[in-house]
Amino acid sequence: MTAHSDGSANPNPGRGGAALVTSTLALGWPAAHATNNEMELLAALGALRLAAATPRCAS
Repeated sequence: MTAHSDGSANPNPGRGGAALVTSTLALGWPAAHATNNEMELLAALGALRLAAATPRCAS
């Protein structure tokens, strides 16, 4: 699985958002008040949680 994640806040701290995109899924999370680092970590955590929940093919 390949996942791309990003997060930001504008201004920093301020309104923020995080996103996660794979070849078959796009997710986003808004935040009323957050820092840029919090949003970056939330996006990365979402990718890790998705990877843990995704069944793998046995070789």
